[in-house]
Amino acid sequence: MKFGLVTLGDYLPDPHTGKYNESQPERYRMWIEEAVRAEQLGFASCWFGEHHFNDYAMSVPQVLLAAVATQTEHIRLGTAVSLLANQDPVRLAEDFATLDLISGGRAEIGFGGGISLHTFKHFGQNSDDSNALMTENLELLQRLWNEDNVTWSGKFRAPLENVRIQPRTFSGAAIPIHLA
Repeated sequence: MKFGLVTLGDYLPDPHTGKYNESQPERYRMWIEEAVRAEQLGFASCWFGEHHFNDYAMSVPQVLLAAVATQTEHIRLGTAVSLLANQDPVRLAEDFATLDLISGGRAEIGFGGGISLHTFKHFGQNSDDSNALMTENLELLQRLWNEDNVTWSGKFRAPLENVRIQPRTFSGAAIPIHLA
C-alpha cells in the first residue's frame, strides 16, 4: 500500500476568532515542510489542489510543487486537481514540463472539472462547456507533450501551427495523467 499527502490549499480563519493563525507566506512554507516530512516518513506522493476566487490560497499548485521538488528526491509530485477546463493547455504543458525537469521526472497531473461554477464565470467561460473544454484541452496537452511539431485547431483556443513547446518533459513524452 502507498500513502500520499493531499492538501487543497485551504487558508481559512479560525472559526472562533475570525482571525488567521498564520500569514499566507507562513502557510506556503508549512505546505512545503509537510511535503518534505511526508517524503522523510516514506509517503509515495504529494498532491496539491488548484482553486480560484475563494478561501483556498493555492491557485498555481505546480509552482509550489516545484519548490517541493528542490527539497525532495523521491516523492511523486502531482495536482489533485488542476482545473483543465479553466486553463490554457499550452501553459499547462510548459508549466508541468518545467516541474517534471526540476523534479527529475517525478511530476504527475490530476485533472478535474472543478466544483465552483463561479470559477468559469470569472475566467469568462460558460460552465456548460466544461466537458467539451476538458476534452479539447486534454487532447491538445497530450499532443504537445508527445509530438515534436503540433498543428492544431479547436473550438475554444486559438489555433496552433507547427509549434514545439519548450521545455520538454524529463522523458520527452507525456507525464502521468489522472482524471477525477
